[in-house]
Amino acid sequence: MAVSHLPFLLIRPRLTAPSRLHIFIPPLSSDQYSHKCYRPLSTESSPSPHDRDSGPLPGFNAAAHKDLNSPSNVSPASSNSGQSIPLSESGTNWYDNPDFTISTFSELPSKNFGVNQHMIINEEFKEALRQILWQFKAPIRYAFAYGSGVFPQSNRSATPAESSHPAAPQAIQTGQGNSGKMIDFIFGVSYSQHWHALNLNQHRDHYSGLGSLGSYVVSQIQEKWGAGVYFNPYVTVNGTLIKYGVVNIDTLCKDLSDWDSLYLAGRLQKPVKILRDHPKVRLANQVNLLSAVRVALLLLPPKFTEQQLYSTIAGISYLGDPRMSFASEDPRKVNNIVTSQMTNFRRLYAPLIETLPNVAFNDPQCARLDWVDNPEVDAWLAQDMDPFKRGNMVRRLPQSFREKLYFQFQSRYQIPRVEFEKMVEKSNDEDPERVHRRVGGVFEQRIAADEHLKDEATKSIRKTISWPSTNQSIKSLFTAGLGRGWRYMKEKQQKYASAKQETEGPRISRLTSQNVQGLISFNCGHIVAQENDGTNVLLDANENAYGPGLVLNSEGRIQKGLSAATATASENSSFPDIDFLGLNRYPDPHQIELKQLLCNLRNTHVHTQNTLTPDRLFVGVGSDEVIDALLRCFCTPGHDQILTCPPTYGMYSVSAQINDISIVKVPLDTSNNFRLRPEAINEVLSSTPSIKLVYICSPGNPTANLIRKDDIQKVLEHPTWNGVVVVDEAYIDFAPEGSSLAEWVAEWPNLVVMQTLSKAFGLAGIRLGAAFTSPEIARLLNSLKAPYNISSPTSALAKAVLATENVALMNRNKKKILVQRDRLISELPKVPGIGRFLGGMDSNFLLVEVLDRPAEEGGKPCNDMALAVYKALAEKKGVVVRFRGNEDGCKGCLRITVGTETEVSKFLREIQVVLSDIYATKGLK
Repeated sequence: MAVSHLPFLLIRPRLTAPSRLHIFIPPLSSDQYSHKCYRPLSTESSPSPHDRDSGPLPGFNAAAHKDLNSPSNVSPASSNSGQSIPLSESGTNWYDNPDFTISTFSELPSKNFGVNQHMIINEEFKEALRQILWQFKAPIRYAFAYGSGVFPQSNRSATPAESSHPAAPQAIQTGQGNSGKMIDFIFGVSYSQHWHALNLNQHRDHYSGLGSLGSYVVSQIQEKWGAGVYFNPYVTVNGTLIKYGVVNIDTLCKDLSDWDSLYLAGRLQKPVKILRDHPKVRLANQVNLLSAVRVALLLLPPKFTEQQLYSTIAGISYLGDPRMSFASEDPRKVNNIVTSQMTNFRRLYAPLIETLPNVAFNDPQCARLDWVDNPEVDAWLAQDMDPFKRGNMVRRLPQSFREKLYFQFQSRYQIPRVEFEKMVEKSNDEDPERVHRRVGGVFEQRIAADEHLKDEATKSIRKTISWPSTNQSIKSLFTAGLGRGWRYMKEKQQKYASAKQETEGPRISRLTSQNVQGLISFNCGHIVAQENDGTNVLLDANENAYGPGLVLNSEGRIQKGLSAATATASENSSFPDIDFLGLNRYPDPHQIELKQLLCNLRNTHVHTQNTLTPDRLFVGVGSDEVIDALLRCFCTPGHDQILTCPPTYGMYSVSAQINDISIVKVPLDTSNNFRLRPEAINEVLSSTPSIKLVYICSPGNPTANLIRKDDIQKVLEHPTWNGVVVVDEAYIDFAPEGSSLAEWVAEWPNLVVMQTLSKAFGLAGIRLGAAFTSPEIARLLNSLKAPYNISSPTSALAKAVLATENVALMNRNKKKILVQRDRLISELPKVPGIGRFLGGMDSNFLLVEVLDRPAEEGGKPCNDMALAVYKALAEKKGVVVRFRGNEDGCKGCLRITVGTETEVSKFLREIQVVLSDIYATKGLK
């Protein structure tokens, strides 16, 4: 993949403890992203000589940000990076000694310093927001837009009071999805009184009655009361309803660096859209963001997820906010913000995590190039709980907040006042020379190791926020005026009531576990099955089109009296012995006879001289019960993981989600015919001991290729990983003779081989699957299953098709399927618009590309075309296949089950007609 096509931020995981993240932002061309969705970083935030405040330069300089915060007396060996600790490019430590006297971007610690603060939004929306700034004649030195009016939140919709933009530009309406939400701004200004004087002259209607008292009074109310911000809500600028707060830049930087009130620092700890940048604010905010990470780490356990980290950070500023204690805020606010902005939080904080020596991403999912932009990924992180390193974090907390935390522990430890004051004085951050490093001492290390740290830190946060936030809320009632203040309170109450109603909603939804609430039903195919009158051709579920190995009459009913010599293609020589009068009794819970027949089937002695016995088997309601039983047996919900190799069978993921088990994916090698990558799997297993199961589908679904035995053996031979390898052989009877590894479980105690009677044996309707494994694992699986999971009719039918003469009939039917498979391989490529076969030929289905135009015209695999063919075949022709274009390496692919001769003939005829019709509508031949 060319560098220019990589995402704007690539972060490699820490797969082993000593390794480090690698962060890189390549240059992007202006056509990288759709103008309706994203803008490249280089044009989004780069200042020009004419507009210095428009944003930072492109790129992220990892070298300038790496390990800047380790104490100078720590040896290189003690650092996770294994390297000495560099300072910034200017030769000083930007965090320990920030220089807030700077006035230009060139004075920042590095060229691309703070680029992580700039979020990417729709270009037209961004320009519309900037146009609002241009409506103010008073000079705005720094500005950002924030809140749900800029970044949509989960479960967040506009209340009637919010939907009131008088005449917003189309870009605003489109950017907000026509929700009409009021947009929040913060304006940083150099001189508050001067700014208000100019603004009162231009926009007197923006102010309440306080405006009549003049700019001096307004500025004094702004700076002396509350958190130093003056808000004007519900004003219309450029046809758009906005709320803007005015703050002195020095006040803003002080809150960002020291956490005096955490009022604005807390807002900037969440993604915002910076519209005008300022070098001093950018430096202070980088300090603020790193402080937020440190506080969150002190509150979190050794291992945690991104969701937990970002939720902890986003929740800091709400801990002491009085609005959260009264009926005026959505109680789900933090969760809504983080869930809907996972990728923005990742952009904001992932580069900063790189600077810290005691924390890193520790998740194989981060090895995928697309994980940064994937909001579904919730990567794991790990931190070093060493008191020395955590003591350094305590010492580097913002000064005002740190003093409150120290006071909490002075009371807890009963430290004499005089001694405590000396300690506080020693920890003062004043350093005119800006050369000293802030290193934690014995007191800080004791705090870091204290079991009450989380409680005391939370109390300190509440103390920091509570009083300024309360005063600010009261002040806002006066600055907004009676009418707008009342409107603001009513709107907040509506949001709270709406959220409470949704939260308390129907009892069933409240009772349902979150992992099940988000579950999407497994796509079982047969989309026209409900309307099937028997004429539809069903080639989507990989069933045996020749039917089960049982004696059936022309109506598909069981009949007696046929012998092996007279049985037809859909008839078996053995009638199942079902005791209908015995159905009032529970079935056999052990199924020893059935298990022995399965052993007889797989005792080929190709892979071992040992013999399979019934104590090595578990039988379940299809392979799906086996998959679920293995998860429940070996994985702890919310903690353990499984590994899959996409593209693969979807029920592994469904069962894992139901059981609250996360999935690590190591894709098959799409450049090598979907071959298993045992070395990559083993690397992940070495770094992730929480993985307990590895699911390998052989032959693969949808790839149809047999996995090499030696590749599976490499995973089984992993020297340190303690887990189970599960090989799913649902389609094994269509592979070459002797391919099944079922008997190999006698050689490998941590191997499970799953099989089913649904495919080659044609008994998908009875739902019977089996697991061959070690006696120990079989005993565990049999212990946790329902006692009578296999019904008497199912058992009788299964035993009938496993009889020797019926296995022979299955093989005859299989040969007919293979003949039709060869026919498809030969004739399907002749159809204009059909591309390559992908994967293997070891199953009863094929994976084939559909092209956007015939191959001779340079056609390429196309998902839109494949979907169109899939729908037209099903809806117009009664031929159902399966679309697989969204799976790894399967762009533009359809999966086609091999049917009977008649079914294959109809399919070949209809797909040619469908492709021809679609191409004709597009003006193609």
